[in-house]
Amino acid sequence: MEADDGFVVDGSLEQAICTEKYNVNAIITKVRKIIKMFRKSPTKNEILQQYVKAEHNKELKLILDCKTRWSSLSDMLQRYILLEKCIKKASIDLKFASLSDGEFQLIKEIAGVLHPIKLTIEALCARDMDLHKADVALNFMLEEVKQFK
Repeated sequence: MEADDGFVVDGSLEQAICTEKYNVNAIITKVRKIIKMFRKSPTKNEILQQYVKAEHNKELKLILDCKTRWSSLSDMLQRYILLEKCIKKASIDLKFASLSDGEFQLIKEIAGVLHPIKLTIEALCARDMDLHKADVALNFMLEEVKQFK
């Protein structure tokens, strides 16, 4: 498939439709809004924690990211995915709309891509890193990210 500017675009039509249908920034903003709602309201958080305790046998709080730290976005999305069922149940009780299935699938894909990148960057920042280990880490990251095409 060739783009208008002469570059070859590698990817499927399904991915193009998915990115056109959903605005990634708007979805991440929606996730932040949901997390802020639960974090700022003790009553709403208590309802959520009832479902979390029933499913995970312990309290797990939602993590809010810092917009200037990309690694915190990864942590926030991973925790949101972990508590997705509990959030949906709590949203039914509290009568507000949560993410649609398509939006949630996109969040899973974003988190899936960010996780190997985060692992690779943490490995590259290690004190005992050398060129061979860096090459292996970067190849690992590229192979993992290719799986999401």
